[in-house]
Amino acid sequence: MRFVFMGTPQYAAIILQRLIISGKIPSLVVTQPDRPAGRHRQLASPPVKAVAQAANLPIIQPEKITAEVRERLVLEQSDLFVISAFGKILRPTVLSIPRLGCLNTHASLLPAYRGAAPINWALIKGESQTGVTIMLLDEGIDTGPILASRALPIDPADDAHTLLFKLAEAGGALLLETMERYFAGEIKPMPQPTEGASYAPMLTKEDGLIDWSRPARDIVNRVRGANPWPGAYTFWQGKTIKILAAETAQAAGTPGTVVVAKKEFIVAARDSAVRLLQLQSEGKKVLDAESFLNGVRIQVGDHLGAS
Repeated sequence: MRFVFMGTPQYAAIILQRLIISGKIPSLVVTQPDRPAGRHRQLASPPVKAVAQAANLPIIQPEKITAEVRERLVLEQSDLFVISAFGKILRPTVLSIPRLGCLNTHASLLPAYRGAAPINWALIKGESQTGVTIMLLDEGIDTGPILASRALPIDPADDAHTLLFKLAEAGGALLLETMERYFAGEIKPMPQPTEGASYAPMLTKEDGLIDWSRPARDIVNRVRGANPWPGAYTFWQGKTIKILAAETAQAAGTPGTVVVAKKEFIVAARDSAVRLLQLQSEGKKVLDAESFLNGVRIQVGDHLGAS
């Protein structure tokens, strides 16, 4: 079986590593270009590139899928393109290159949470279960026929970071099984059901802003879904406070009002309250609630909210 792997972030890197360890070696790895990152905006390689380099695999990093890039892909004479969070829409002229099509490992139980951020939105929406789907790509956004899927429970302690690793491991295992069976002609692709379709767009910085007028459970779920990026945050006296972990608490007050600020940090929501567990001030390190309160002058009765 000859295949090209296309992917970019950590989720895809874990899947690529699983393929390599299992002896499934792509003839070529396609990932996005190095990008500026961090406070000093230094160029950083995508995680997939690091895995491919460690395995001494050929790599290309096109900004766009140009005619020259397409010709390079044609020369691979692939049975399959294996795609995972590549980050670019592939046109029909690319989708048609491999003999058996393009397999995509998507981090949701399709047709739920099609799009760029299925892990984040499953958490934000308070789902108790998600999963991975192996599908054939078509011209739509995650609308192609399904080859296999596997459900995975969401632990109440999961955030987007921990759930990503669980889904990537599950996706890599399911991909290995599916590739073999699909290549052998043992799987018939099934059209996606129309019922239950939803969309999970890429998050923006604004998606991390906490609305204290929401129910406490919704706020906690947003904290989980926004960690590590864009990060949940609120404002106090014009300063940004990032919230990395939280849980519901039993307390009452006007939404956004601090109701406990000694050892514990509890803020009222619409129906009850939210206990803030890990926090970070601008330019500071992450602290637990007690340590954070020791360094700021937040008091009971103070209000958190929009700047």
